[in-house]
Amino acid sequence: MEWWIFITAAVILDAALEYPNAVHPVAWMGRYIGAIDRARHPMGKGAELLLGALALFSVVAICAAAGFLVSWIYYFPVFFIVYIYLLKSTFSVGGLIRHVKACETENTEELRANVAKIVGRDVTSLDSHHLYSAAIESSAENIVDSVISPLFYFVIFGLPGALAYRAINTADAMIGYRDARHIWFGKVTAMVDYAANYVPARIFMLVLVIVKGRKFKGMVENLSGLRINGFYPMLLFSLLIGVMLEKPGAYKINSGGRMPEARDVKTAVKITAIASYLFIFMLIAASVAFGLPRWF
Repeated sequence: MEWWIFITAAVILDAALEYPNAVHPVAWMGRYIGAIDRARHPMGKGAELLLGALALFSVVAICAAAGFLVSWIYYFPVFFIVYIYLLKSTFSVGGLIRHVKACETENTEELRANVAKIVGRDVTSLDSHHLYSAAIESSAENIVDSVISPLFYFVIFGLPGALAYRAINTADAMIGYRDARHIWFGKVTAMVDYAANYVPARIFMLVLVIVKGRKFKGMVENLSGLRINGFYPMLLFSLLIGVMLEKPGAYKINSGGRMPEARDVKTAVKITAIASYLFIFMLIAASVAFGLPRWF
């Protein structure tokens, strides 16, 4: 099977539209995890860890099994369509670009509302510079979660791998926090998500080494509240744009740069698009040259 056809078709579909939540496989994953989270009662640390692990691995198993089933019978025309539908749900270039592009506005209230849709932090007290910073940070970090990682696992493990990764990342977005309710329940999910993103995130570290050598080390003040997997793409974006990215009370990246403005968000959107489609082109080339994915 020419797998590059599947990737290309999914990319075209992604550029054209975003699925409504009612029919989005990722929304289904979220509802499954959310139902377990809402139904549970406070327990001891060990029980919380175990239940959280069971919640994670059950959704991963369901998604991987669905991917395997569709891959196994892909030669039926209807399953070709289902395959593309599911593969497109595991990544989002178009959606990421659209959400970040909405933050190019100079209207502070509109900007605040749009940034609130893509970050988990409280944005009510942030000025426009820190709102633009949050938008750029989100664009940089999400290029790993939304594009690089799912397609990385697709090339290795096929559709089951892409769906399994998306299930892990979705669970992490819902329960992988350190608040009182999730610190133990979501601990296994946070660790697995970190491991799943470890290699894809370090693709950006390789780019940093090429661009800056080892001079990029030490260019961050305090790592509080910053996941190390998100550090590399954020630092690369900040260096390419020439701005400092700051989460007040947590971290500063490239502290020698100026604070971001609306035009810098526009540049971040361009970098996101170029990096995403360049990576996808490289995957398609690898798929053609080496017959990837070899599994499923």
